Amino acid sequence: MNALTQVWVFCFALCSVVLVVGFKIAGRLGLLVSFFLCIGLLYLLLHKGLELYLNHLRAEEKKGSDSTGFKSLLKQFENQYGFNNTVLYYAQEPTHPLVWQTFNTQLHVLIHPELVKNMELTEKKMLAHLLLSHGREHSRLRRRFLSILFLAFSPISSVFSSLFNLAGHIVGLKKQILKADLEAFRNIGTTSFESKNNFSLFLRKLHHLSYHKTAYKKGESFFSILSTANNPYLKLHLTPTLHHRMSNLSGDY
Repeated sequence: MNALTQVWVFCFALCSVVLVVGFKIAGRLGLLVSFFLCIGLLYLLLHKGLELYLNHLRAEEKKGSDSTGFKSLLKQFENQYGFNNTVLYYAQEPTHPLVWQTFNTQLHVLIHPELVKNMELTEKKMLAHLLLSHGREHSRLRRRFLSILFLAFSPISSVFSSLFNLAGHIVGLKKQILKADLEAFRNIGTTSFESKNNFSLFLRKLHHLSYHKTAYKKGESFFSILSTANNPYLKLHLTPTLHHRMSNLSGDY
């Protein structure tokens, strides 16, 4: 079953359940309310979800020339990960690097503009591979659906964090992170101990940048490539700890 078929099967099943539950609870009125609820959910799930986060983070698409050369690196490697187009956004608000894979093999990447300004070429290549690999391995439907549900409970979403953490564990969000790390490392092209150590140090460096130490407000963590378990202001733990990821790269886990 291809990705698009999975999306429609999921949407059909979800809407069917919502309609039946609504009818059982409140009859025709419940059916009507459920119908509009399904329309809104499908609109957010298939069309509007990405725009919500871009507006929240005041992100703008990077167009035209790019003095850092990072956009060109994403374009250079995108085919290697099965994408036909990669769109780069620069966020004006402090945020982790975020990735959204669409249902038509397009990838949207959002980073803080200061991230790549002072990087060496080798680091930019590692970052490009890391973003692209996470973009491919992150589930399109499950992460989007959970993030929309998290938004729906705002402003009391944190009360249900444990349930979202459990749901994330069940659908394997942490496993996707670990798999993406390994894929990025392999695709860099070297497998020596020194290169593995450099990649691990680079991943650790990303986590300790000041503009990456920020609390999420509207569920962006479902699309993050960084670990947040040690963030005292964040109750969602959707990624493995940094220590866990280091052990995964070294083969100790």
